[in-house]
Amino acid sequence: MNRKIKKILYGLSLLLTLSVGALSISAQTAGAINGRIKWKKSDGKPEAVRPCEAFGIAAYTEAGSAVGNVIRLGFTETADNYECAYSIGNLPEGQLLRVVVNALKDYRWTGNQPTGLFTYRRTFKPTGWTGEVTLMRVKPDLPSRARGDFDMVVVANKPNEKILLNPKIRFPTVQRSAAARPRRSF
Repeated sequence: MNRKIKKILYGLSLLLTLSVGALSISAQTAGAINGRIKWKKSDGKPEAVRPCEAFGIAAYTEAGSAVGNVIRLGFTETADNYECAYSIGNLPEGQLLRVVVNALKDYRWTGNQPTGLFTYRRTFKPTGWTGEVTLMRVKPDLPSRARGDFDMVVVANKPNEKILLNPKIRFPTVQRSAAARPRRSF
């Protein structure tokens, strides 16, 4: 009987050790932000084998240092939009984080490009959130997660020179020398 009790106690202590070890491993897992970057098909698409590589995605602390590891998960196409899924893992918890997305300059965009007098840039606006988040655990054994979606918008830059929308017609003036001007007699 004494031997059975020892085996039961040994089994319970082993089970307790494994569960505490699993809890400490999951408690050390850092947080993550997952999301999508969405834009209209009419705004074009990056000319690349992996279109999502045309986006710079980063998370910053309040001090301005970049944190986390960015993974671009995939490119999808819907009826009206293109989408890129991303994940930023290995993020610190309990700190205010700001997520920034931008279009990298090394990529050419194909499709319907805006034309006209202005130049254009692509801006990214958070959808359903401010772009800032503090990751906190709901339960001690679950890592913290957040969702962060962005919409891309094409915006016209201000022109470098003043463009007159309704200019007055100005005829060129002919300059005559003083000798060529007719003299008026009074």
